[in-house]
Amino acid sequence: MQLLRGFLNASPPTEAVARTALRLVFAAMFLGQSLVALVVLVTVAAVAGPQASSGPALGAVLILLGILQVPFALVLAVFAVRAGGKRSGLYGTLLSAVLLSTPAWYGAFALLTGQRPAALVLAALLMIGYALGFLLTGRFARLAVSLPSEARD
Repeated sequence: MQLLRGFLNASPPTEAVARTALRLVFAAMFLGQSLVALVVLVTVAAVAGPQASSGPALGAVLILLGILQVPFALVLAVFAVRAGGKRSGLYGTLLSAVLLSTPAWYGAFALLTGQRPAALVLAALLMIGYALGFLLTGRFARLAVSLPSEARD
């Protein structure tokens, strides 16, 4: 929390401070979303019990949704930060973390419906999304510190 305060209160923050703060925010939000999906998975599985597989079509649709989610999340996050500035960088980081962690929800649903191969593919997409988002926060940090001092937020 101290790093985030330092990032938001500094005028202007250094790129290293911005990168560290945004990456910590991204990691916390991504992990939080993934943990909530896991808690929902465990809770629903405990209440509903084991489910029979519902066929490969559902798994294919979940994989397709997960694949489409990654570029969608990246495009939206890039548009969110195009104005530049600290707040814009923070908004884009939070948006990308939430959207790139969506395959965790698809994976939870796949596990609940007996789609184990689809859940593995979605877990791989989740890891790819984390790596892309982590790299994207470096770009967000550069944009957060690139504005002239009078245009900073």
